[in-house]
Amino acid sequence: MKILINIGLIWLHIFDKQRLLFKTIKALHKYFRWFLYVSTNIAFYFFISFLTKISTNYIINYNFSPFVEETMISLLMFFKILGIVLMFGLFFIESLINFDIETYQKQKEDKENYIRANKLQWWRLRNCNWFMRILIYTVIFIFCFLMLLNSFLLSAQDQPLDFVEFGTFLKQFLLVYVIVFMLFDYKLVQKARKKVLEIPKFEVGEQV
Repeated sequence: MKILINIGLIWLHIFDKQRLLFKTIKALHKYFRWFLYVSTNIAFYFFISFLTKISTNYIINYNFSPFVEETMISLLMFFKILGIVLMFGLFFIESLINFDIETYQKQKEDKENYIRANKLQWWRLRNCNWFMRILIYTVIFIFCFLMLLNSFLLSAQDQPLDFVEFGTFLKQFLLVYVIVFMLFDYKLVQKARKKVLEIPKFEVGEQV
């Protein structure tokens, strides 16, 4: 049931943020709601199939190159399937009929405000686990390495690169880089991670 509620909430967030459609559907009788879900999906299927057929015929008659033609037709099929899948999400609104969305929205906003106030966003370095931090440091090192390699190649001009000199410099740079980022991680990141703040738990679908 929670999965259905989650899918329904995602659908509302994408297509009906103000919940105007949801409030209108909620007031209807159960059987009429199901009739509306089914009829809307069937009508949308025939409509998008009609548009796809017209677009495909136009592409074929326009004499595009085979690659362009196949690519455009594939994109049309992709968007057709995507549209059908998204429209099928209308069925999941039914799982929200007896769900207290207002209370859920209030708790969600409180949770988001708590995260912002305490700087608990997932993208902050202090909130990343050790593997992700090492990955970030490695990417930065690769970027610096490419910049240094490019500088050496430009300074050498038409002369071949002195790999011995470059290797020596790279070892020194790597040593300094590791020391600097170890100190950075220990002094700043780890210090910030000591302040453990838990995000209030709230399970979608619980009785409120």
